[in-house]
Amino acid sequence: FMFAATVALLLCVDRFNVVVPSLLSVTVHECGHLLGMALCGIKPDRISLSGCGVIIDTHQWSSRCKGSIIALMGPVANLLPALILPRGTFKTAMLINGLFNLIPISGTDGGDAIRYATEGIMSKVKWLFLTVNVLFIASILTVGLLLFVKSFNPTLVTASVYFALIFVASEK
Repeated sequence: FMFAATVALLLCVDRFNVVVPSLLSVTVHECGHLLGMALCGIKPDRISLSGCGVIIDTHQWSSRCKGSIIALMGPVANLLPALILPRGTFKTAMLINGLFNLIPISGTDGGDAIRYATEGIMSKVKWLFLTVNVLFIASILTVGLLLFVKSFNPTLVTASVYFALIFVASEK
């Protein structure tokens, strides 16, 4: 219900016609993860929708490499087609979705790929990963605040709050 309510609300307030291309971009992204799972021989246990997006659960991670591949397949599914798509809102949505998900912050695909790849040694380098998380979020917030003050554009401030929330949620 929460996913449908969120989409309905976004469609009601969408003055710039970006919700539908964004939803299509998210669909392509999640299909990339599912394709990665299929290529690695892993079946999803459950696919569910939340107010924040799609959740694919599985308990079959069999290797660090497969986990990293699956995590990166979502952004790859966005970025490869974006290379050949004509200019427009859908191409922009694909690029933004792919690039933002590659940011190495806990809770993003980039962060998950690093977590899977360093699974055996993460306890030794966790401080480094946490430092990178905080620096990325602080950098996005700083640029966002400058952009907000200069042109009253809250996009990057909102993105930094989003990244901070998923970082905190993923560290629990």
